[in-house]
Amino acid sequence: MNMGTNTQMCNNIFNEELKMLLWKALSLISLLNSFLSAVSVTAPALDVYIRSEGYSDRGKTSFTRGIAYIKVNGKDYSRHGRGHNVVVVDGATGVILSSKVFDTHGKRYAGDNLRDHLKSIKGNKIVLVAVQEDGSQYSSSAVNALKMLGARGSVRGSYRSSFAFVGYAGTGQQAWVKQKQNNRYRRPSEISQKIPLSSRDYKCQNQTLQGDNGVIYSPNYPERYPDGQYCMWKIMVKASFQVALMFTHFSLQSENNTDAVCLYDGTNQTEKMLAVFYGGQPPPRNGIYSSSNSLLVVFRSDENGSFYGFQASYSAVKCSGPLGMESGAILDARISASSRMNNNSTPRQARLNFIEQGSKEGGWSSLVNDREPWLQVDLGSYTTVTGVATQGKNSSKLRQWITTYTLQFSYDGVIFQLYKEPDKMSAKVLHGNQDSDTVVYNKLISPINARYIKLLPVTWHNHTSLRMELYGCQGCSSPLGMESQVISDSQITVSTQWYYNPPKSARLNLGGWVAYSANRRPWLQVDLGTYSTVTSVATQGVNWFWRSLWPWHHYNLWIVSYNLQYSDDGKAFNFYKEPGETLPKVFNGNQDYLSVVRNKLKQSITARYIRFKPLRWNGYRVGMRTEIYGCLECAVPLGMESGSISDAQITASSQSDGNHSPVQVRLHFQAEGSKAGGWSALTNDTNQWLQVDFGSYTRVTQVATQGMNGADEWVTRYKLQYSDNGVNYKFYQKTGDNSVTELRGNRDRDEVVYNTLRPSLKARDGSQAGGTMAKIIPNGTYV
Repeated sequence: MNMGTNTQMCNNIFNEELKMLLWKALSLISLLNSFLSAVSVTAPALDVYIRSEGYSDRGKTSFTRGIAYIKVNGKDYSRHGRGHNVVVVDGATGVILSSKVFDTHGKRYAGDNLRDHLKSIKGNKIVLVAVQEDGSQYSSSAVNALKMLGARGSVRGSYRSSFAFVGYAGTGQQAWVKQKQNNRYRRPSEISQKIPLSSRDYKCQNQTLQGDNGVIYSPNYPERYPDGQYCMWKIMVKASFQVALMFTHFSLQSENNTDAVCLYDGTNQTEKMLAVFYGGQPPPRNGIYSSSNSLLVVFRSDENGSFYGFQASYSAVKCSGPLGMESGAILDARISASSRMNNNSTPRQARLNFIEQGSKEGGWSSLVNDREPWLQVDLGSYTTVTGVATQGKNSSKLRQWITTYTLQFSYDGVIFQLYKEPDKMSAKVLHGNQDSDTVVYNKLISPINARYIKLLPVTWHNHTSLRMELYGCQGCSSPLGMESQVISDSQITVSTQWYYNPPKSARLNLGGWVAYSANRRPWLQVDLGTYSTVTSVATQGVNWFWRSLWPWHHYNLWIVSYNLQYSDDGKAFNFYKEPGETLPKVFNGNQDYLSVVRNKLKQSITARYIRFKPLRWNGYRVGMRTEIYGCLECAVPLGMESGSISDAQITASSQSDGNHSPVQVRLHFQAEGSKAGGWSALTNDTNQWLQVDFGSYTRVTQVATQGMNGADEWVTRYKLQYSDNGVNYKFYQKTGDNSVTELRGNRDRDEVVYNTLRPSLKARDGSQAGGTMAKIIPNGTYV
């Protein structure tokens, strides 16, 4: 279906809104008549069972420290973690919206995180809570949030006490809100409750949703949606963010596209239409992104049959990170062009900041007689592009650059569309360069969602030569559903299992799957349900296998190394190999039972089935937990280069003079006049430092450095410190390092060197580093 047909269809939906209102009025009359003639009405209900076991409780689960159970209609959704286990259920449909655990016994900030989570739950939501082992140590800050949901009395409880709670986030008092708690040495706290589902707070039309994340779904989901529906959701996130919408389930009529979901880039239907999805044209698994902080979603069904509808999650994201031209993440083979001047000016030299090296010219150049030159980038998968940066050719002799250009994009590399701004009939002409080396960045008012991007020079200086970078969101790095249970129990299969640890326990942060001891070729397989793009995988050891038998050994079971296999049909499997390699990739696993080790794939996998093949393991049985990723990862610039981090937030131990100040430390800062191309300390010693204040708790996953532009000065090695308050600092230590980690610096002036932090510097999480400030301490310099 082309965009014109999509627009016409969604406009028809808009024009028929009056008709839909009339239909709804008639439906209300019919409903009223039915109600008046009915003798009784039985609302659907949930069977809820909650059991909280304290560490010292009599009658707790044998050979354990206590377990928290939260069952809905017979299925356990508890995370089985120490502290407060929280499950949120939609009060209209019974859909499980989230399941989280907060270690309020052992982690200092867990109470704050629990409080923030509970306060974020709004509207017709049922909140189920069970404490495991103990939750009294760090839960005081969450007491008021629990009371807002209906809790009463001494919510915090005493040391190692049990606590079970059924709460409600909507308006009005509910008779089924309950709370049970017992002090230590007594029996576990239990609640068995039938909760009627009610759509009284559910508004199909004109919902305005705010916050960092949430879930929307069709009426009656996961059952069939009714005929004649017209629903609108206006999603608004923080001003500096964009909306990412990910469909987790989608089932609409395929032969009749009048049942459809339409997305608009803004708050009303006069804004640009981003996409329209129906059964024959489902949404991409890696999501759709708005260009601003708002997105309008419209769902409409006709009166000619229905399916099971959809569920989608939205989140606030930063979608402005470099996509890999400069870093090399985009491989040479994915960069092509209409022509090349010679073998010294090839398309692969079109990377931003590529420098002239001997006979290799500093950029791509087309043939002289190429009348329609272009440069094309294959992003490898469906990607949102929000910006483009260009440079001219880096050359000691030639002055060549493009001054204006247009863009085209494609989903398949065959059919291309011109990039246009909203309400414009002609292609957008973007401004290029005025010299060889200055980077000129163009933000796209209307983001492009595509796999292939083609840049077409319109005008140029002397010759068509350029270097470039693309910016946006690399689709495919979000969890695909093991931990969240979007992947069902039946989709997880194994070679064999130990009695107490079935395949369904192989979810990240749950208990763990364990193979039978006699099994010598173990495997764990996940059916993703449909063809998916997998970009990384994570593993953990087993959390409570040994507790069910011999509690003194429960820390000793994890996978040390493994292979990956993938399949389209679940029968014929291929080993994953890295590009250019002939042998299967051996992935590093875990070093303990608790830590999560995530391995990113250099080349993504497109398949339905993923199989883990353990090679080496710790302990005499094989056991593991896992998550598989295929969408959005935190790896966007935080604002040094762009300027969103202000000058006042950058400080240093010293500066050599006013022309080498800390504010000049921004990536790609260029020397100009008397201003040096970077920061320099007053003296060259390891007592010098550079500090960035992020202003609030921030997760840092990567650090990039350059040397001094215009001078042979750079840092060859450095260390990182981080702090919550700017007073007390800790050194960064990489996973597996026994001492403070030294990070690799630079070897020349301008090359950008990236260091990925594992673990990341992550706020409000006692298991990883966290803070508001990062400090770089040089440990080796070259002058």
